[in-house]
Amino acid sequence: MKLFQVIPENFFKPLTSKYRETYLDCLEIIYNSAKLEYSFSVDKEQILSVLEQYFDDSTFENILFEDEVEILSDSRAKASSVIRYLKATGWIDLEQEDNFTEKVNLYDYSISMLETFSGISKQEEVEYQSSISQIFSVLVNKENYKKPYEYVILNVKTSSDQLFNGLKKLNSSIKKRIDSMTRDQSAADIQRDFFQYQEEIGSKAYHRLMTSENIAYYKVTIVECLREVLQNEQHFQNTLNGYMAIEQLSNRDAAEESLRNDIREIISSFNRLDEMNLSITNKHSKYLQSVLARVQFLMMNSSDTEGMINQLLAQLSEESMLDSNLLQDEVDEAVSRIFPLYPHQFLDGGSLYSAPFGKRNNMPEKIVALSSLSNAEKKKRRLAMQQRLQRQFTRKNINAFVLEQLKDQKSLLASSLPLESKRDLIRLIFVRVYSKNLQVGYRIRPLKTDQVLITRNQFRFNDFLIERRI
Repeated sequence: MKLFQVIPENFFKPLTSKYRETYLDCLEIIYNSAKLEYSFSVDKEQILSVLEQYFDDSTFENILFEDEVEILSDSRAKASSVIRYLKATGWIDLEQEDNFTEKVNLYDYSISMLETFSGISKQEEVEYQSSISQIFSVLVNKENYKKPYEYVILNVKTSSDQLFNGLKKLNSSIKKRIDSMTRDQSAADIQRDFFQYQEEIGSKAYHRLMTSENIAYYKVTIVECLREVLQNEQHFQNTLNGYMAIEQLSNRDAAEESLRNDIREIISSFNRLDEMNLSITNKHSKYLQSVLARVQFLMMNSSDTEGMINQLLAQLSEESMLDSNLLQDEVDEAVSRIFPLYPHQFLDGGSLYSAPFGKRNNMPEKIVALSSLSNAEKKKRRLAMQQRLQRQFTRKNINAFVLEQLKDQKSLLASSLPLESKRDLIRLIFVRVYSKNLQVGYRIRPLKTDQVLITRNQFRFNDFLIERRI
């Protein structure tokens, strides 16, 4: 059935009216009074008395409710008007008792709607770990398999839907949670709350789920038990009998297909639990980056030197928006000493002006066949290339040079290496740079201060010891 086949067409009118907050308060009062009774039904006089007290305590003096022709100032009249309007829009019903008293009854859909509103206002969330523990307990308890659908699969399906819908809601609400936490706060306040939020990922219940040691064990066992129901023919047929009785189905083949799909969907959801948790964690990290960016922005707009310059630029920008000729006029000499201002124009994708593109037909150049090289020329060029590669200061060449200089020695001073040209000095620098790489066969050790400074051939450098790696 469609929604408006269940609820009246005017059902949402109280929630879109001028006094929607008042109507919601009154509905909450009626709900809290009725839920203490056996059937969400409470005496009308009792409701009128509570609503009258509500209007006495409120700041509203004169109210013109919907469907009223005159302004109401009396609290009793306001309460009666609310009762009439909620009845007319389908939220409540009035039932007359044998003793001629009236009862206020809440419809079943009204109860569901008010419970949802309460959960949204209180930002209630599923206790994920307890939901998984409950599913686990139901599946491993062999006594429950006397009625496998009523006691096992139905409970597992309900709890699984609640668990995964709660995780999906958390995944979609992380951005809102972080944004509401940092909006209209100073940089100091955001930094104060940042680490607490990071530890809890915006959800204490989710934090407990992620830090629990038994979640993986629960998940594996839950999936195995559900697969056992599908694979064990006796268990499955007993489950199917209960499913057809509860859901009032007569076609056994269609019922079997539907039941198998339900169980497979639960198994698939638990198999994707790790993937869902990873998605939540990644999104949490992503939006925490936006928090850091907001802190950085707020700190740039602080009272330090950088913040003052930022504010000065913002002020000049606002003035230039008011007067488009400001940048062409003479500016304050004090401002000019800080930084130059000049008009800047450019074209980009958002410009209205379309830049012309000239078309030019270029004739391709004629390809000239190259004469093939002789074997001697090829050998000469290959030799030149090898020599050029050998002269490069690669890690391999530097390592070979140092090992050649060490020969049979365990160590030598860097000052004992050849140092006749700038190239030798550059090679000495690379000797030190590559020494930190574990793939070379040597390492270096610094010397004492009075032995460090070396001057050779007009080159001056800090001497060091080169040791062969063991």
